[in-house]
Amino acid sequence: MVNIDIIKSFLALLFLQTAWSYEGKQTIGFLNALITLKKHTPQKKEIVSKSAFNTNPYCTGLLLGLMGHYEQIPREWFVALQNTFGALGDEFFWRLLRPILLTTTVIILLSGYLFTPDIRLVSLYMYAPLLFIILFNLVSQSVRYRYLFKGLKFGRSAAISLANSLRKPLAKLYNIFAFLAGIVLIVVILLFLSGFSHQIESTQKTIAAIFLVLLLVVIFSLLLRTERHSSYLLIGGLLIFLIFKLL
Repeated sequence: MVNIDIIKSFLALLFLQTAWSYEGKQTIGFLNALITLKKHTPQKKEIVSKSAFNTNPYCTGLLLGLMGHYEQIPREWFVALQNTFGALGDEFFWRLLRPILLTTTVIILLSGYLFTPDIRLVSLYMYAPLLFIILFNLVSQSVRYRYLFKGLKFGRSAAISLANSLRKPLAKLYNIFAFLAGIVLIVVILLFLSGFSHQIESTQKTIAAIFLVLLLVVIFSLLLRTERHSSYLLIGGLLIFLIFKLL
């Protein structure tokens, strides 16, 4: 197979959820990518169609690669892979990577807005959300493309490799990130208690207070690992910050 087919199928996966439905889930998008890969057979298309394909979108590259690697694939195994990487992918991308990058963005914005002496430099920190977009897509899309290629070449061993890569850092990174974010939070609170808050404007205090509350909620949610949508709080905080800056 020429590399152009892999690239085309990877691009097709970017539109995986454009035809998402409650009944078929991601089936149409995945079938389109499979046909683009030119590795489809009636048996493979039937398996995908009847399984109501649904998994984490950034793990679909691996599943597509596995479909291309094997001439025939058992339906039960294919469904099990969907469930496995749906759970692992959601845990890693939605509950770990996204909150970490969003919280880092908020900390950069908050520190720049409060501690930069030259007001002209503050506007540079407004580009911090771009850092989140770039880093998140760099990680997620590289996983999608890399394991599409590895799945095509190595088959089952690629699935084991991705499962180990997603599972190993979870607990350790949760604890490290929550610890570091907690330190940042304590430092900022101590600065406010020491009289630093008298040196900044009331609007800055309001924005800082909003961010501190959001950070506190996210830290506790990461420690308890019960809140699946904590990162949306940070997105709301970023929007509030930008609205205040534009008014």
